Amino acid sequence: MAPMVDAFRAEAAKCAFERGTVRMVSTVTGAEVPAVDAEYWAAHVSGTVRFADGMRAFAAAGVDAFVEIGADATLVKMGKRCVESDARWVASLERGEAAAVTTERAAAALSAAASLLAYDRQLFLWRRVAHAMLGHEVARDAHGAEFERIVTLENLGFYADYVVNGEVWSPGASQLQLMAAAAMLLEQPRAESAELEPGTSVELADVVLPQPLRLAEDVTVRCTIANGTAEVQAGGAACAQASEVRVARGVAEVHDLAAVQARCAEPVDVEELYRAFEAAGLRYGSSFRTIASAWRGDREAVVRLDLAASAEPWERGLLTLHPALLDGAFQALALTAEEGGPRALVPFSVRRMTAAAPEVLTASLWAVVRATETSAQGVVGDVRVMTASGQALVTVEGLSLRAAKAGEAAAAPATGLAAEYDCLYETEWTALPNRGQEIGRAHV
Repeated sequence: MAPMVDAFRAEAAKCAFERGTVRMVSTVTGAEVPAVDAEYWAAHVSGTVRFADGMRAFAAAGVDAFVEIGADATLVKMGKRCVESDARWVASLERGEAAAVTTERAAAALSAAASLLAYDRQLFLWRRVAHAMLGHEVARDAHGAEFERIVTLENLGFYADYVVNGEVWSPGASQLQLMAAAAMLLEQPRAESAELEPGTSVELADVVLPQPLRLAEDVTVRCTIANGTAEVQAGGAACAQASEVRVARGVAEVHDLAAVQARCAEPVDVEELYRAFEAAGLRYGSSFRTIASAWRGDREAVVRLDLAASAEPWERGLLTLHPALLDGAFQALALTAEEGGPRALVPFSVRRMTAAAPEVLTASLWAVVRATETSAQGVVGDVRVMTASGQALVTVEGLSLRAAKAGEAAAAPATGLAAEYDCLYETEWTALPNRGQEIGRAHV
């Protein structure tokens, strides 16, 4: 750059510089500068970039929000390495997502952080995200729509807190809600920026989750709604399939929560529960430790669910129930599985699910679960997530949880039909008695 600096300085000197109205920290000096001139810009061309010093200057000044205006979340990642701060880090654009979506999400996050409009303990967001993993719409016709998002290791967010046998997964609850969110946006494309019609819900039927959605590396997640069916793929492989999906409208069912609470009188030590889960190979970070209190009855349990205190404002305004809350309800079903001791149970199939769009979350939710079948392989039961008044948000019938076997994550990938349906099974050899002495003569 040296050959052009003098000419550049001469051109810059022709400009009229004025003191800025916004305070500026310079990566030329690594400190706040009140004004700039031609010499400053000449140094900017050829001098050392003092990015780390600049970030430390921001932190020392008490800055609590950083926004990157650029093509990807590159400087945000660098900035986090330069300072230890509880600040909010926001990227205006992210690789693999539509610019309109990421820009609006960034603006919503900053708006919510800067000024929460709280009336009667409610949080109002000017835009609601349908689902954390839905991404942007890539195709639409009269029969359906397709959504896609590239999930990178750097933008896992709360998903990094869901670890099965040492490997980060997206929980089955997330895939179920992902299909519901896509169906909502197929019905009402502007649902994220406008209110859904009252009483809107999505029904999924005959759902199978043939293999986990692993997040060990960058992966393209694609959700397709077509001809009344739904599918989630990761890296081209199916992770969730619903044979029927439809949007319905009606009055939400109201459950008698008090009656269930009266039947479930045995308190559960939640901390011990999560220690048992971890010992079995299912490690929940803070984002997925959503069971705040739990009580158990006869093949039945009731739990109080809370999002982690670290949850972002936009997470409380999702158009579908937050995956961590629905997964917390599924965790509760594992309380009813007495056989075989604590196990890492994960969703394998669902007979039917109805999911409504919740209000912006400002209070705890409740889940009531009841086992209909328990065995050494897992547990089958029904799950209902509701508000404190009993208003139904998600109803899951015939949820089948099966054990994720130790070492599964490291196993060689299967192919063909095995890749679709065998990942949650294991081979078990049964010894037969030695009957060699009893074999009689054969005559041909």
